[in-house]
Amino acid sequence: PVLGERVTALGWLGAALGFLGVLLIIRPSGGLDSFGVAMALINAVCATLYHLSTRYLAKIERPATLMIYTLLVGAVTFTLLAFDDLFKYAPTLQEWAMMAGLGVVATLGHFLITLSYREAPASLLAPVNYVHILFSALAAWIVFDHAPDVLTSIGMLCIAVAGAGIALYSHFTKLASRA
Repeated sequence: PVLGERVTALGWLGAALGFLGVLLIIRPSGGLDSFGVAMALINAVCATLYHLSTRYLAKIERPATLMIYTLLVGAVTFTLLAFDDLFKYAPTLQEWAMMAGLGVVATLGHFLITLSYREAPASLLAPVNYVHILFSALAAWIVFDHAPDVLTSIGMLCIAVAGAGIALYSHFTKLASRA
């Protein structure tokens, strides 16, 4: 069990529905760039690890401590990744401002996520994570004039329904068991 929770049959069904959604989006037969697909899958794994560790640590650490951990890990990791290009390119003032703004917004977001995991059960918070699918599709449409096709839309819907459905079922099951 992860974080002391056992996965039910409904949980496995939801995972399968979510995986079906991923397959509909990436179309393993080949319609998408394999590097982009690999990056998206790595992002999904990293996001999952981030949420699991934040959920666990939010119960035993102060939010400020978690923010320092995140800052240090991020700074070291990205400095190592960018070390080759670190001295070859000097960002403009506008780029520095955008990076600083991104840092402030990301820090605030992490702080709020930490507080939310501290105050509410993860089963209640998990559906909120699926709102990013809608916003990503909306941003792609507005910024790049790229609307998702039918299979991609069905895949996104499968992922959102699976995640939100499992989370809500888990939340209401816990509430019923306490009553």
